[in-house]
Amino acid sequence: MHNGRFAKLEEVIDFYSKGGGHRFTNQSFAIDDKIGEFEITAQETTDLVAFLNALTDTSLMPEAPARVPSGLPVVSVKSKPTPAREMAMLRQNDIRPGSVQSGRESGRPALHKSEVGSKEFTSTSQAPRQPVAQTILTVKPGQSIQAAVDRAQKGDRIEVFPGVYHQSIMVDKAGINLIGVQVNGERPILDGESKLGDAIQGSADDFLMQGFAIRNYTGNGVVNHRARHVTYRDLIVENPGLYAVYPVECVGVLVEGCVVSGANDAGIYVGQSREIIVRNNEVFHNVAGIEIENSVRALVANNSAHHNTAGILVFLLPNLPSKVGSHTRVVNNRSWENNHENFGKPGTTVSYLPPGLGMFIMAADHTEVTHNQIFGNDSQGIQMISYLTSQVSPKKRIELDIEPNSDNNLIHDNVYRNNGRHPAKTYVDQNIPGGDLAWDGTGTGNGWQEASGVKTFPAELPRQSGLERVDFPGTE
Repeated sequence: MHNGRFAKLEEVIDFYSKGGGHRFTNQSFAIDDKIGEFEITAQETTDLVAFLNALTDTSLMPEAPARVPSGLPVVSVKSKPTPAREMAMLRQNDIRPGSVQSGRESGRPALHKSEVGSKEFTSTSQAPRQPVAQTILTVKPGQSIQAAVDRAQKGDRIEVFPGVYHQSIMVDKAGINLIGVQVNGERPILDGESKLGDAIQGSADDFLMQGFAIRNYTGNGVVNHRARHVTYRDLIVENPGLYAVYPVECVGVLVEGCVVSGANDAGIYVGQSREIIVRNNEVFHNVAGIEIENSVRALVANNSAHHNTAGILVFLLPNLPSKVGSHTRVVNNRSWENNHENFGKPGTTVSYLPPGLGMFIMAADHTEVTHNQIFGNDSQGIQMISYLTSQVSPKKRIELDIEPNSDNNLIHDNVYRNNGRHPAKTYVDQNIPGGDLAWDGTGTGNGWQEASGVKTFPAELPRQSGLERVDFPGTE
């Protein structure tokens, strides 16, 4: 525990498994909305504590010097190394602390190079990898995708054939192409059986994932953290947990041709990232369809967002690594009938979204929304507000690390139809009528340039905008 309250790691695990600080209503600081209750058995707690203790192993540290050139006293080493008797046993069994078992020892199938230059999981010996520009590794039902990833080198292509794979995969090396091979209309399926956490996770640069179906995970579908040049293409994701496609703190993100449903938070979420393209996707039956959060230079184009709680969101939130959210272009999308009841995890940001939102801009700057079709959303077609106006804003005054208003945004030349017919209780309680456009009056440099007859709140909206346009040549 950060404040030293607990003496044992078991107490810390118990504290967080019950929801952490969210249980204490008198806290004056913001707690990450991703922290929540989770189930853990006594054996899992024991295993986790053993793992955490292993992180402080000092058995391979060098001996402390008797003296140093400065002549100052040598700081004593408080951690004890692995006892000599235990080290002797390890040496006797030819095991080094922290070593990884071979494929034979771990029971995982090894790889061999086939006659056509691909690798399959059928051999019990591991031939040395010959240096080639790209090697194709194949995975078939009953075999391990993780073993292929572990075997792959930068630039390699892993082809996974149709079948159901109950696996969770870690990709932490650059230049991996993970390709689902489609045969007679069938594709490989990653199925978490509502037991496994994430389908794919990692921090790999130059990563491509394409052609898979992903379903029934408890954490997320595909997660990539602090990577450059990541591409997610032609994925079908159902019931992924919180997020289906989830790149965070990345540079150079492309999400295209994906079909996503059933996310408890956002179907396609790109957060704290730069240089982003989200195009030609379909998102439905999620809490939020597409969410661009605390990110810079994003293009959201030619997507269909329907039957979510809210269709397309551009947000800036406090207490995150990135403190800016700007220069997003939302163009040529269809956002329609986003009236699904909110089934988000209580306390998360999206759990406060009222049903019936086509598009939602909160605290973001220099957002251009144009040439979209927005219809059948029961509360608002497009709403723009300050973070301080939102229901997620802390009720107690805290010092924000972001500028909370939406500034210099431009909404123009969109098509609206049948929005605002049955506004959510949030709007009724505030005497805000449903309609096509709504604004809370905060921020500067915001402009709306729409055709006459559009239903707006307030009745008159400013036209001039301070938008700094951002272009994405050849991508729309």
